[in-house]
Amino acid sequence: GVKTIELAGLAMVHAAPREVAFNEDQVKLLIRSALEHKVDLKPWLARAPSPGVAVAALQEAYESSPTAGVRRAIVEELTGYDTPRSSEALLNAALNDEAPSVRAHAAVTAARRGRYDELLSGLVGQLDGTGNSAALEAFVALADEMGMPDRTVTYPRAQVWLLFLQKRWQTFGPAIRKQARRGALGSAIALALLGATRPAFIAWFFPEDFRLGVEVMGLPVWILLAALAMGTVGGFQGWMSALVVGLADAITDEDRSRQPRLLLGALAGLVHTLYLLFFTLFHLFEVDPLGPAFYIPAYVVYGLLLGAALSYLIPTLGSLAPVWVQVRRSLGVAALLALLAVPTVFLTHGDQSLIVLPFRIAFAFFLTLGLGLALSERRSSRSLDESAGHRLRVRPSTR
Repeated sequence: GVKTIELAGLAMVHAAPREVAFNEDQVKLLIRSALEHKVDLKPWLARAPSPGVAVAALQEAYESSPTAGVRRAIVEELTGYDTPRSSEALLNAALNDEAPSVRAHAAVTAARRGRYDELLSGLVGQLDGTGNSAALEAFVALADEMGMPDRTVTYPRAQVWLLFLQKRWQTFGPAIRKQARRGALGSAIALALLGATRPAFIAWFFPEDFRLGVEVMGLPVWILLAALAMGTVGGFQGWMSALVVGLADAITDEDRSRQPRLLLGALAGLVHTLYLLFFTLFHLFEVDPLGPAFYIPAYVVYGLLLGAALSYLIPTLGSLAPVWVQVRRSLGVAALLALLAVPTVFLTHGDQSLIVLPFRIAFAFFLTLGLGLALSERRSSRSLDESAGHRLRVRPSTR
């Protein structure tokens, strides 16, 4: 078998004075022995007379090792040596190793050292539909670190994007869920408070309906049910908006994240559309709108606009904004939504609009303040989750 040193011998070498010189063959023996006994490689690499000798020893150990875990450890050590030979070794591992985890780790380091184009070309050539899982994982790791390739590059987009999203969710999932919980709680509390005022609203505009409601269920029960109903609506909207905008932050470059935020945020606003449709179809509003030809498109458009506007209240994933910044943003977004509500309500309710409009405007102010304040803090902006501090680096240009 391959010659190695016993653990006791390694200990004696470790105790030797630092000025004791070791040649290349001796360093290779030390590295093989350290790997055999599963001990840290760094003390033995430090005995190499030069970085070139250390890299040569690691490269020999890599080429002779049948174990993926050992090769992964060697690749991790190679990342500490920024030499042409180590970069070449990492590129070779990224393109040829059988273990997906080894290739992924090597690909990221090699790309950081300017070998992106060679890596991309080599990996794309291996993604030929033959189920090369190692190449696929290295490609996804490269996309995660450097960004998705240009549209001119041909690769299995659906498969890569699915794995890319899974990888990003593993990294940012805790921060996204935390943000979504905060958004849901703040929005639920705010709209529950608004819902509790619903009987007073009805008493003002519909005194006969108010008296009937008090007789049937009693005022305290009515207030509680209205608060629960609106709190549920607000909680679901706040949760969905904070969730999808957080996901947009997780999957996009920092300098291009506004467009996906607006798009996904707008889609989250369809939760509001469903709320309006549900309450309309079951006649839970005091005033029924005009026909479906009027209210369905109006509800859809207003929901999309509301969702896009709410995305502006959600700080970058992993952070909280100062409270007064959020108050200003919330009031600005609420004013915009109130203005948008005017034509929407007049389109759907005609001459009954002045009865419906006050509650819709109040809804906009309560929802935006609840969501905005839930994602704020009294001090200056800080990190909500350490893992979310990572933002995607700019991908090098391909040639």
